[in-house]
Amino acid sequence: MNSKKSSKAVPWGAAASKTHWPAATKNITWTACGYPNSNEYPKTIPARVTLFILLPTLSFVLRMVVKKAGLSAWGADDTTIVIGYILILGMTTSDYIWASLGAGKDLWTLPERNVTQTFQMLFACQIQYFITLTSIRASILFMYLRIFPGRTFRVVLWATHAFNASVWIAFLLVLVFRCIPVNLSWTFWNGGGGGSDHCLPIERLGTAQGVMFIALDVWLLILPATQVWRLNMKKSRKFCVTLMFGMGIFTTAIGIVRLKSISEATKYPLNPTVTSVMTGLWSCLECYVAVFTACAPNTWKFIKHFVLRKRETARDSGFQENRQEIVADGPKTPSQAPTETADEV
Repeated sequence: MNSKKSSKAVPWGAAASKTHWPAATKNITWTACGYPNSNEYPKTIPARVTLFILLPTLSFVLRMVVKKAGLSAWGADDTTIVIGYILILGMTTSDYIWASLGAGKDLWTLPERNVTQTFQMLFACQIQYFITLTSIRASILFMYLRIFPGRTFRVVLWATHAFNASVWIAFLLVLVFRCIPVNLSWTFWNGGGGGSDHCLPIERLGTAQGVMFIALDVWLLILPATQVWRLNMKKSRKFCVTLMFGMGIFTTAIGIVRLKSISEATKYPLNPTVTSVMTGLWSCLECYVAVFTACAPNTWKFIKHFVLRKRETARDSGFQENRQEIVADGPKTPSQAPTETADEV
């Protein structure tokens, strides 16, 4: 028997607070009947660790190397991506603490204190998720401001900045004050204080937020596409630049999968410590891919300067003695052109 399928599809808070089932009794009954207990989180650890190293961490490190080497000047996009990466570190740490408290395990197998702490940590992860993605989107918008000089386009970018910040503030306030008093967000499960009667349904908030974030991601894809094809460069280069900016499609795709996981989780409301694990995984992955996408131009600069250029230099043995002079005095070296333009991306 699937441990998730233990109730009809009703909201988490409503199911938990109105039935107020005795968890200890359910645990005894579950064990006596020979039903298997769930432990979903360990199954996701390899994916979490691998993707954390390969996507945000590697791309962030390469970006910092590019900045340290003087291939690109430091800007507001770099400051916001540093904030975003620090938030991802916090979010990933919170995620593992969440797992140690009982995420992925059947609710009725956990000590009462652990259940409350599990929902507290889930609440913290949700807040970090909101702030992290907002910071990463701000970084991408600042990057567009550095690359594209069009006056009208810059007005659109600043308007998008304002909208991005407004969406973040609105959803963050709704999330924090979803329950009155606020602590019902992590004590709803035991029916204390009236439970979900004082809370907005978390699945509705998650769905609304997911749809809005996906719309913002699509808009961030459209913005550079309207400018790249107007630039004076070869079509092949335009295509490559568009493809690089278009990597944000992966963030959008993961956002859609995450939205679906929220819908799936609400089908089994009496065991949210299990059903919320996949939503948590997709939330982390969405942030990881977003950082990778935001760092893509700098990753390409790293490859072009430290990999491709050195290979070309190594093949040309006649210039070995003058290599240092060529790099220092060449009119188009990245070190002398730290300011990004669309042609340098």
